[in-house]
Amino acid sequence: MDIFQFFFYSTFYVGVLSVFTAEFYIPQLLKYGKTWKASTNFWLNLTCAKSNFWHFYLLSTLLSLYNLLEVRNLLTLCVLIHSIRRLYECCYVTNWGQSKIHLSHYLVGIWFYTTLNVGIFLYHDETQYPLLSMILFLLSTLDQTANHDYLSKLKKYSQPSYGLFKYVCSAHYFDEILIYFSFMLMNRGSRVLLLHCIAWILVNLGTSSFETGNWYVENFGYRSRWFLIPFVF
Repeated sequence: MDIFQFFFYSTFYVGVLSVFTAEFYIPQLLKYGKTWKASTNFWLNLTCAKSNFWHFYLLSTLLSLYNLLEVRNLLTLCVLIHSIRRLYECCYVTNWGQSKIHLSHYLVGIWFYTTLNVGIFLYHDETQYPLLSMILFLLSTLDQTANHDYLSKLKKYSQPSYGLFKYVCSAHYFDEILIYFSFMLMNRGSRVLLLHCIAWILVNLGTSSFETGNWYVENFGYRSRWFLIPFVF
């Protein structure tokens, strides 16, 4: 591993460590949407609209489009499809309301999608397991699309009960993990990068799912059996 790779992958370790540190010492920093509460601390109140998520997917769409033109493999095509779909959902499907996120969440989103696409460009290789990876990608994409559509029509701050939401608090996050797992299967050269991405997603979305599950218990007295991954967590 050269110096560039060391610093490149170190950003993931710093990110994971930051999430665990915040969970134990600054839990308010990890809350957003329905779990977010106003604070008297100036730094904790540095927020922006959660609807700005579309910035992440516009960035990822542009970068993955460039990757597809330069690299032209199944992985870059699927990342582009995923980015365009999420951009569309952010702009036309998701009901953001007045939800807020901490500014650090926004900056982390910019980092993640930049790192993902730059890494795929640098470490791509030939396609592997095309049939298996495409089946997983399509199924998880269809399920996430249905879940996002369902959530957009759900009464604000009520508990979802559609499909996999019967079993996990954040079924749409579980879909996200499956999507990135399909990416990892597609390309040998990007496998180490995507393992780091999956680890980051597990920590980040696992924390969010845990907060959401606890919020359901506090407000409704119950939650789905699992937070994020059926039979695991």
